[in-house]
This record gives sequence, C-alpha cells and structure tokens, in this order.
Amino acid sequence: MPEFKLRESRSEAILKYFPETGPNWLAEYPRLLPRCVDRWNLTLLEAVTICLPINMIYFAEDNTGRS
Repeated sequence: MPEFKLRESRSEAILKYFPETGPNWLAEYPRLLPRCVDRWNLTLLEAVTICLPINMIYFAEDNTGRS
C-alpha cells in the first residue's frame, strides 16, 4: 500500500478546525487508512485535496478493479 502521510499544513489545519478531537484523530490516522484498505480490500490509487485544507479524498479500487 502506498504511504499517504498528511502534510504538516494539513495536520495544523485539522488541529485548528477541531481543537478537541483533532489530536486523537491525528494520532489514529496512521492506523485508520490501512484498516479501511484491509476491510474493503482496496488498492489506493491517489490522494487529492479540495476546498478546505482538512478535506482529503482517496481514490481507490476494490479487488474486482471497480473504482
């Protein structure tokens, strides 16, 4: 699985928008994405960001090749 690390600016934005829950979410993030990939048998293709600095979209496909 490719490694999709959050940029420092994205982490800072998450902490700014979510000061109470952001720290825990950021701590869990390194395990969250691999769990989702494993659970649904996904292959991550790329990550994009749009609009707010806290938004992140991961393009993926399942084991049948569906996106």
